[in-house]
Amino acid sequence: MAYWQQLANKSTEDVNNLHERQLFEQLLTKNDQQLFEWLLSPQQAPTEYALLIQRIRTHFLEK
Repeated sequence: MAYWQQLANKSTEDVNNLHERQLFEQLLTKNDQQLFEWLLSPQQAPTEYALLIQRIRTHFLEK
């Protein structure tokens, strides 16, 4: 299951889940090249996306 699918299945009643979903939606508006760079080198990602990028990387690397 893709990270976004797991995120979509989480309850939005939990404020943390809602915030993560909103942050993910914001992340999707970013330039593809930026996303690629951030996923390969998470230390380059803006602070507000750092934790989300790390979660996405961890999810991907678990496969």
